[in-house]
Amino acid sequence: VMTGGFDRFDTIELPPFRALVAGGIASVMTGHLAAPELALELGAEAGDAADRSATLSRVLTTGLLRESLQFSGIIVTDAMQMHAVSDRYGDGEGAVLAMLAGADLILMPFDARIAHAALLEAAQSGRIPREELEAHVERIRDLKARYDLSGAGADAEQLNALEAAHRELFGI
Repeated sequence: VMTGGFDRFDTIELPPFRALVAGGIASVMTGHLAAPELALELGAEAGDAADRSATLSRVLTTGLLRESLQFSGIIVTDAMQMHAVSDRYGDGEGAVLAMLAGADLILMPFDARIAHAALLEAAQSGRIPREELEAHVERIRDLKARYDLSGAGADAEQLNALEAAHRELFGI
């Protein structure tokens, strides 16, 4: 758990992120570190929403990283098998919360089938809004274009498969 509010975070933790975003970094991995004081100061609700790790916090992932720092690249979760997420939320709800927070890629749940089923249900029910799903796919497309990965090669094949999986999973 990280202590301190925005002033401390702005002075110590954010300068490297600002520099990397300004330099055009392509992706950022969120951590499973909770920052309840910071989350509350940035608008999280008291209780569960403020105690969630950065990976599951919309105010930290979307609000701070995407909106305040204007990061437009891919947001990747750290391994969802880590106990900060898996013990509290499980594979399904953890994956859904991470995507609702703003993650584009969900890494390493214990059971990918459970995570897949939960994400599919959340997409079909509208819990994850369609415009957000489309934004995830668009960021993957942008990454492919940025590195000219639309053709052959292992990286291109993986990114093409990832985009296809997002489209199939979410029906877009």
